[in-house]
Amino acid sequence: MLMLSIAFALFRYLQSFFLEGKIQPFALELGLVHTNMTFTEREKAFGSQIFFSSNRLQYASISDKTNYVVQMGDCGRTSINEDREVFNLPPIEDGDRHFIRGEYRPVDSYGEPVEPVETSGGNTTVDKGGRGGIIEERKPVFGEGHKIVDNKPESGDEGGSESDSDSDLAKILRLDDVLSATAEGSIQEDVAKEIYNTIAASGSEYKFDKVVTSHIDPKIVMQTDAVQKETFFDTTLVLNENFLGGKSVDQIDREIKNSRKTVANSLQEAVIHETYHARLISGLNMGQLEGLYDEMSDYHIQGVSPTAYLDGTECIAEVGVLLTRGEKANIPSSAMDLFDQYMEGKK
Repeated sequence: MLMLSIAFALFRYLQSFFLEGKIQPFALELGLVHTNMTFTEREKAFGSQIFFSSNRLQYASISDKTNYVVQMGDCGRTSINEDREVFNLPPIEDGDRHFIRGEYRPVDSYGEPVEPVETSGGNTTVDKGGRGGIIEERKPVFGEGHKIVDNKPESGDEGGSESDSDSDLAKILRLDDVLSATAEGSIQEDVAKEIYNTIAASGSEYKFDKVVTSHIDPKIVMQTDAVQKETFFDTTLVLNENFLGGKSVDQIDREIKNSRKTVANSLQEAVIHETYHARLISGLNMGQLEGLYDEMSDYHIQGVSPTAYLDGTECIAEVGVLLTRGEKANIPSSAMDLFDQYMEGKK
């Protein structure tokens, strides 16, 4: 009996390793390839995509299913109907809402105090360029890593402004969007134009859904965030007024060039860094994005920059800057292999 228990436990571990190490990465890459081969950039901007999934939970034990539902449901990662699906149960009315322990509250009401209290999040520690974290729309709080919250516009929030386009249709970023986002703040017009012109020159107008400004860690130039929108997300470029505000393009260029954290040497190259973040996540849905970020968290490649060492997303963005600069010969082979693997077809 002991040997049977050990064999069964070993089988479960091997099954898990094979699924997570072979099947899931292949399914993600297969979906990206089929999406890029089937749809145009505009169709993908409207949300058209193909994805493959592998669900081994249907064949898991009751205890494994229960552990999964408890762990994922408690933190708001799965809805009631998603949990019921694990047990082959039909969906229920209003079962698509996500709950988080508190004990228990709908995710879309999290942050609305029962008593008059205030909540806040920690600041990111990336020195130049964003981590591509998932944040609540229009809330100038940027947590460490990738934070997942339902998209819920708020009224009367402070410290942020955004271009006024709430349409669900596919958008192309315009100069007016950037100027409108920065009009009420301290970012100078020539800086805003330099940011937009760099985005346009790289052909990335379709990669960003909106531009906002915020006051975050003054060591951060800007960052790219995925703002959850049901099963998809808006790719949002966040301009940090605490770094960019009140400075000319030349002043910003000098500060970035003096940094030892990133390969970027100018505002233009900092923007190029963000365009590669946007390209990397283009065409994904929320599930695919979570899977991608989980994979990327395992990469810590040396020889590019301290920022590139943080994770795979930062490494890809930093490599993108070097390639744009024409310095492919200076890129370590491991970093170039990572870039080629995930950026193939993402122009």
